Amino acid sequence: MPVSFKWTPEEQRAYSLAKLLKYIETDIYPYHPHYRAMFKESGLVPEQIKSYRDFIKLPITEKADVLREPGAFCLQPKLNGDGNETVGIPKSRQMEYLWKSLRGKRLRDYYGPGRRFMERFQHTVSTEWEPIHYQSGGGAAGENLTVYYTYKDISEIVPRLLGMLYLFGFEPSMKVFNLFPAFQHIGFFHMLFTEFFLDDGISVFNTCGENAISLSRQVRIAGSTPFDLYVATPSYMNVWLKKAVAMVEDGEIKRPEPVKFALLAGENITDEFKVRIRDLFSEIGSPEVKLIQAYGSTELKGLFCECREESGFHLNPEYYFWEILDPDSREPVGWGEPGVLVFSHIGWRGTVLLRYWTGDYFQRGVMWKRCESCGHTMPLAMYPVT
Repeated sequence: MPVSFKWTPEEQRAYSLAKLLKYIETDIYPYHPHYRAMFKESGLVPEQIKSYRDFIKLPITEKADVLREPGAFCLQPKLNGDGNETVGIPKSRQMEYLWKSLRGKRLRDYYGPGRRFMERFQHTVSTEWEPIHYQSGGGAAGENLTVYYTYKDISEIVPRLLGMLYLFGFEPSMKVFNLFPAFQHIGFFHMLFTEFFLDDGISVFNTCGENAISLSRQVRIAGSTPFDLYVATPSYMNVWLKKAVAMVEDGEIKRPEPVKFALLAGENITDEFKVRIRDLFSEIGSPEVKLIQAYGSTELKGLFCECREESGFHLNPEYYFWEILDPDSREPVGWGEPGVLVFSHIGWRGTVLLRYWTGDYFQRGVMWKRCESCGHTMPLAMYPVT
């Protein structure tokens, strides 16, 4: 049963924790090289983790831990002949793969040479466990970290996260102008995934950055094609709008059609900077634009936005378990109290993290409650310190 956003916060937290603990037992402990070793070293077994009090006995995972051996944080069942210290896929799960392999052929079987059934079976297994997509990033400082996605991640979990864009009023008929440069970054790929995996597909124009399309050319495209949503980092949105204002004033382009939303991701933003961006939008004919902030990271493998301006980032409680910890003691603090955001993946394949220390300090904390604006219950993160 999927999470309900109409449950009480207490019901939702209990569901999220129960799903996480089951996930640790059925997937992380058997198949995760790093955490399997960690459990053995600590003498813990999943059956001993029955509550949040038990769960916080697990050590915090730092970025440096993942950088040392990124592949060890990727779920990988032991297959015939490999050297993993993980365990093999149980018979019950193998029967599911056998059934899927019998049910139909893939394009590979139509166009390529004939394959034995065992090859088709191995192909079916790989769709759940073999990484097919990689992203790298590390924020403003430090070495880039690489995370892995499997087909199961992209086909089943990522669309559910993309659907959270509907919280702020986005609709499938809208046209998106993606100003993120084309590199291994969650901001660019989040919108790329939206184009192909959100419901039946969304209209997105990916500029791929100035190395692909010059700034002036980007502005010309916006002047000739109506878009409903612009997506960019706050700093690049500021640069882009200044260029657009100059080109409109010089008569190089006509004013772009009014924009309904600007999704600003990848950087913190001050109130003063938001006023500056709003004023620039007004100068190009979009005084009613709604500036929606988004929060995400490479490690999260997802991006979360506000449902309206100043509502707080709406965090997903089905595919993540959220904590807010004191920055010094690293002990849990109350909801709404200041602290550092920590998360654990739930249900993912590829890269999986438990109790990951984001380093993002939320002075106003995280409030797990019913949002007064959209009516959904979920954790609301009230903006990290810039």
